[in-house]
Amino acid sequence: MVADIRTTAGLEMLENQPKENCLLSVTQRFTNVQRMIILESLQMVAQSDDPIYHSELDFFDRINNTLKVTPSNIAGLRLTI
Repeated sequence: MVADIRTTAGLEMLENQPKENCLLSVTQRFTNVQRMIILESLQMVAQSDDPIYHSELDFFDRINNTLKVTPSNIAGLRLTI
């Protein structure tokens, strides 16, 4: 019972925080591949219901910035030297 209350309280706190803050605290732990998986998943969600709204693009861009994914990462480009 106490664990359920703590879980619920933790979820409520999480819901009240900007998602960027939650990601920012763990971004350093993600590999580039994991960051791309997150962005690809968000892209699939955004595209699942046409049309894509401005708020969805804004959210995607904010998460992209928080994860520190560069345009070259998104394009799949890497240093080969």
